[in-house]
Amino acid sequence: MAHRCEHLSSELYHTFNVRAGDTVALVSPNSVDYNSAFHAVLKLGARVTTANPLYSAEELRLQLDLAGAKVIYTISAFEELARKTAALPSPSTGKVESIGVLLADRPLKVGDKPVPIPSSEQGFIKGRGDDTVVVPFSSGTTGLPKGVQLTNRNLITNLYQTDSALESRQSDVSIAVLPYFHIYGMTVVMNGMMLHGAKQIVVPKFDIVSFLELLQKHKATLLFVAPPMIVGFVKHPNTKLTDTSSVRRVLSGAAPLHRDVQKMAEEIFSKGTVCQGYGLSETSPVATVALPGVTGSAGALIADCEMRIIRVGEQEGGGEATEGIDVAEGEEGEIWFRGPNIMKGYLKQEDTDKVMAKGGWFRTGDIGKVDVSNEHLIITDRLKELIKFKGFQVAPAELEGLLQTHPLVLETIVVGIPDPLDRGCELPRAQVALRPTATEDDIKNIEQTLMKFVEQHVAPYKKLRGGVRVVPAVPKSPAGKLLRRIAKAQELEHLKEHPRFPHATYQ
Repeated sequence: MAHRCEHLSSELYHTFNVRAGDTVALVSPNSVDYNSAFHAVLKLGARVTTANPLYSAEELRLQLDLAGAKVIYTISAFEELARKTAALPSPSTGKVESIGVLLADRPLKVGDKPVPIPSSEQGFIKGRGDDTVVVPFSSGTTGLPKGVQLTNRNLITNLYQTDSALESRQSDVSIAVLPYFHIYGMTVVMNGMMLHGAKQIVVPKFDIVSFLELLQKHKATLLFVAPPMIVGFVKHPNTKLTDTSSVRRVLSGAAPLHRDVQKMAEEIFSKGTVCQGYGLSETSPVATVALPGVTGSAGALIADCEMRIIRVGEQEGGGEATEGIDVAEGEEGEIWFRGPNIMKGYLKQEDTDKVMAKGGWFRTGDIGKVDVSNEHLIITDRLKELIKFKGFQVAPAELEGLLQTHPLVLETIVVGIPDPLDRGCELPRAQVALRPTATEDDIKNIEQTLMKFVEQHVAPYKKLRGGVRVVPAVPKSPAGKLLRRIAKAQELEHLKEHPRFPHATYQ
């Protein structure tokens, strides 16, 4: 891996003119080369921005524009996407800019040596703790995706914080199926396993049958998963035929894991423990990890990190707005964190100002409480309006902006509805008010028309799986602010009478 890293670093420097402070976009599924590319960029003192390879060219071009990326690293299977993206004009300037495309899956010849990089350009050697090195994109507490600036200090600190909670070892074996472009996969799996030189079985895509085969073949000891994967383990017949005795720890993250599902998973992995963790891109990402034996909890606070539970009403305005008022013991409130793992800020200062409170406290937008019996965090709700679909975050504002470009749509609001087939998962659903020019045929076919329209422009996880409903007007405040809570309540009530799925129950 070190040899490949040297080659990629050399090519980025000499062919693509990447220097300290520049940004390279990694647009690829998991591969052995991904790790090499990640560290090749950092070796130059440059920044990495990670992106989902299933993004549309338009989505990817927007991220590249916001991050200021000058090179796309990818594999041959996604070369067409990369080159199509590079040919698009910048969303901010309207001009086509020069963006390089580096294809990773080219074999090296035996004995090949990289062209040396001048020692004066070894940016990583001169790096500082507060240098931004990774810029993943998060939807933050509201709105469109934002570039999260994570520093050397953020990432290194969180590696050790997480390692302390998980007690990883060099002898550990993990199946690296969580996407490296996701902060969970990047920090906890890719770099976390490297911390001890532990083995990773790199898998580009999750398939439960092959996953179980790899688990047994390689005697995996640590499993880093998301709730939909655990649901798959619980329900799949092959699980009972798989020897899981090597597994000592299963960590579920990226979305809530229902207590009942966790208990069923504990029966499958009976020789180990199943627990949850919680965090955000802005916390690098891990903030809490549950202790063995604790179910239904998001976890206990990691080392060297502070947490407050803040009363929601008082923080919105008045003299206490920037400080917050703590709730009484055991009560619900917004979760705030402070510590060396908290991001440097978003790329845009105005976005940062909205989430950073006085004293360096980061406002998560999530609602929770602390179980006084074991000091574990329980997530109960969200202030933020993001829709969680199988561990991915879907920003309603992004889908609304897209829908409003359709010639039939006058106004729209997007909310998440519970997936009756997958607890803890939400499906994006749209209310739309149509233009007066819409015909009867337009109205009759509007759901299929708009669902197909969205599908053509976004990544698969952002599709309107929850459907579309025509309304006279979407709920808004007098000032024109979209009222999502009201819209969601309306849709849940409507679906009780007109279920979208057979035998579905909506609460």
